[in-house]
Amino acid sequence: MLTHLLSNIPLLSAQASTGWLDSEPPDQNPRPITIVHLPSLPLPRPHLHVPRIKMSTSISATEFPFNLTISLPLPTNRLASSALRTLEVDAELSPFVKRTLTLTSPDRDQAADEAAKTVLETTYHATTNRMLRVAVNGFMESLGVVLGVMEELDVDVLEMGDAK
Repeated sequence: MLTHLLSNIPLLSAQASTGWLDSEPPDQNPRPITIVHLPSLPLPRPHLHVPRIKMSTSISATEFPFNLTISLPLPTNRLASSALRTLEVDAELSPFVKRTLTLTSPDRDQAADEAAKTVLETTYHATTNRMLRVAVNGFMESLGVVLGVMEELDVDVLEMGDAK
Protein backbone atom coordinates (compact mmCIF):
# COMPACT_ATOMS: atom_id res chain seq x y z
CA MET A 1 0.00 0.00 0.00
CA LEU A 2 2.84 2.39 0.83
CA THR A 3 4.46 1.70 -2.52
CA HIS A 4 1.21 2.49 -4.26
CA LEU A 5 0.85 5.77 -2.35
CA LEU A 6 4.42 6.83 -3.07
CA SER A 7 4.19 5.97 -6.74
CA ASN A 8 1.33 8.48 -7.11
CA ILE A 9 3.62 11.29 -5.99
CA PRO A 10 5.43 12.51 -9.11
CA LEU A 11 8.74 13.30 -7.41
CA LEU A 12 8.99 10.03 -5.50
CA SER A 13 9.21 6.50 -6.70
CA ALA A 14 9.86 3.79 -4.18
CA GLN A 15 10.64 0.15 -3.98
CA ALA A 16 9.24 -1.47 -0.85
CA SER A 17 9.89 -4.84 0.64
CA THR A 18 8.12 -6.45 3.57
CA GLY A 19 9.94 -8.59 6.09
CA TRP A 20 9.68 -9.75 9.67
CA LEU A 21 11.51 -8.51 12.70
CA ASP A 22 12.80 -12.04 13.35
CA SER A 23 14.15 -14.45 10.78
CA GLU A 24 10.86 -16.40 10.72
CA PRO A 25 7.34 -15.06 11.17
CA PRO A 26 6.16 -15.53 14.75
CA ASP A 27 3.20 -17.80 15.48
CA GLN A 28 1.10 -15.13 17.13
CA ASN A 29 0.72 -11.40 16.42
CA PRO A 30 3.17 -11.03 13.56
CA ARG A 31 4.84 -7.64 13.37
CA PRO A 32 5.74 -6.99 9.76
CA ILE A 33 8.14 -4.23 8.88
CA THR A 34 8.26 -2.30 5.66
CA ILE A 35 11.51 -1.01 4.24
CA VAL A 36 11.16 1.79 1.72
CA HIS A 37 14.03 2.74 -0.57
CA LEU A 38 13.67 6.28 -1.86
CA PRO A 39 15.87 7.60 -4.64
CA SER A 40 18.00 10.56 -3.73
CA LEU A 41 16.50 13.83 -4.88
CA PRO A 42 18.69 16.55 -6.40
CA LEU A 43 19.42 19.51 -4.17
CA PRO A 44 17.91 22.82 -5.21
CA ARG A 45 20.21 25.12 -7.12
CA PRO A 46 21.28 28.27 -5.29
CA HIS A 47 19.68 31.51 -6.36
CA LEU A 48 21.88 33.91 -8.27
CA HIS A 49 20.18 37.01 -6.93
CA VAL A 50 20.80 38.31 -3.44
CA PRO A 51 17.58 38.24 -1.42
CA ARG A 52 17.09 41.16 0.91
CA ILE A 53 14.95 41.60 3.96
CA LYS A 54 12.77 44.64 3.47
CA MET A 55 11.85 46.78 6.43
CA SER A 56 8.15 46.87 7.02
CA THR A 57 6.56 50.28 6.83
CA SER A 58 4.57 49.40 9.95
CA ILE A 59 7.63 49.85 12.21
CA SER A 60 6.98 53.05 14.07
CA ALA A 61 9.19 55.04 16.39
CA THR A 62 6.62 54.67 19.17
CA GLU A 63 6.46 50.85 18.95
CA PHE A 64 10.21 50.33 18.45
CA PRO A 65 11.88 53.45 19.88
CA PHE A 66 15.38 51.99 20.30
CA ASN A 67 17.43 51.51 17.15
CA LEU A 68 20.99 50.86 16.08
CA THR A 69 22.66 50.67 12.67
CA ILE A 70 25.88 48.69 12.22
CA SER A 71 27.84 49.33 9.01
CA LEU A 72 30.48 46.72 8.25
CA PRO A 73 32.74 47.46 5.27
CA LEU A 74 34.05 44.35 3.51
CA PRO A 75 36.72 44.09 0.77
CA THR A 76 34.45 42.91 -2.07
CA ASN A 77 30.80 42.68 -3.03
CA ARG A 78 31.08 38.90 -3.13
CA LEU A 79 32.17 38.74 0.51
CA ALA A 80 29.52 41.25 1.56
CA SER A 81 26.74 39.35 -0.20
CA SER A 82 28.01 36.05 1.26
CA ALA A 83 27.87 37.53 4.75
CA LEU A 84 24.38 38.91 4.04
CA ARG A 85 23.05 35.56 2.84
CA THR A 86 24.64 33.75 5.77
CA LEU A 87 23.33 36.08 8.47
CA GLU A 88 19.82 36.65 7.15
CA VAL A 89 18.77 33.01 7.50
CA ASP A 90 18.69 33.40 11.30
CA ALA A 91 15.46 35.22 12.02
CA GLU A 92 15.09 37.27 15.15
CA LEU A 93 13.56 35.13 17.86
CA SER A 94 11.86 37.95 19.71
CA PRO A 95 8.80 39.75 18.36
CA PHE A 96 10.10 42.82 20.20
CA VAL A 97 13.09 43.17 17.84
CA LYS A 98 13.12 43.87 14.09
CA ARG A 99 16.27 43.55 11.98
CA THR A 100 17.04 44.51 8.40
CA LEU A 101 20.16 43.56 6.47
CA THR A 102 21.13 45.40 3.30
CA LEU A 103 24.16 45.95 1.12
CA THR A 104 25.14 49.54 0.52
CA SER A 105 27.96 51.39 -1.15
CA PRO A 106 30.54 53.26 0.92
CA ASP A 107 30.07 56.13 -1.53
CA ARG A 108 26.37 57.03 -1.75
CA ASP A 109 26.87 58.24 -5.36
CA GLN A 110 27.54 54.65 -6.56
CA ALA A 111 24.26 53.28 -5.20
CA ALA A 112 23.18 51.88 -8.60
CA ASP A 113 26.37 49.85 -9.16
CA GLU A 114 25.97 46.37 -7.62
CA ALA A 115 29.73 45.69 -7.51
CA ALA A 116 30.27 48.82 -5.42
CA LYS A 117 27.97 47.56 -2.65
CA THR A 118 30.57 46.32 -0.19
CA VAL A 119 29.11 47.54 3.11
CA LEU A 120 26.85 45.21 5.08
CA GLU A 121 24.40 47.47 6.87
CA THR A 122 22.38 45.98 9.72
CA THR A 123 19.63 48.02 11.35
CA TYR A 124 17.95 46.96 14.57
CA HIS A 125 14.70 48.32 16.00
CA ALA A 126 13.62 47.20 19.48
CA THR A 127 10.99 47.94 22.08
CA THR A 128 13.48 48.21 24.97
CA ASN A 129 17.18 48.92 25.26
CA ARG A 130 17.66 45.50 26.89
CA MET A 131 16.06 43.70 23.93
CA LEU A 132 18.27 45.71 21.58
CA ARG A 133 21.40 44.80 23.55
CA VAL A 134 20.54 41.08 23.65
CA ALA A 135 19.78 40.97 19.91
CA VAL A 136 22.96 42.85 18.96
CA ASN A 137 25.09 40.62 21.22
CA GLY A 138 23.76 37.53 19.44
CA PHE A 139 24.31 39.15 16.06
CA MET A 140 27.91 40.04 16.95
CA GLU A 141 28.61 36.42 17.90
CA SER A 142 27.21 35.21 14.57
CA LEU A 143 29.10 37.92 12.70
CA GLY A 144 32.33 36.88 14.41
CA VAL A 145 31.85 33.29 13.24
CA VAL A 146 31.09 34.40 9.66
CA LEU A 147 34.12 36.70 9.50
CA GLY A 148 36.35 34.01 11.05
CA VAL A 149 35.30 31.50 8.41
CA MET A 150 35.88 34.06 5.66
CA GLU A 151 39.32 34.83 7.04
CA GLU A 152 40.30 31.17 7.27
CA LEU A 153 38.76 29.78 4.09
CA ASP A 154 38.20 32.49 1.50
CA VAL A 155 40.83 32.82 -1.22
CA ASP A 156 40.23 36.55 -1.79
CA VAL A 157 40.81 37.35 1.87
CA LEU A 158 44.03 35.34 1.92
CA GLU A 159 45.29 37.14 -1.19
CA MET A 160 44.49 40.53 0.36
CA GLY A 161 46.35 39.53 3.54
CA ASP A 162 49.45 38.60 1.51
CA ALA A 163 49.36 41.93 -0.32
CA LYS A 164 49.68 43.91 2.94
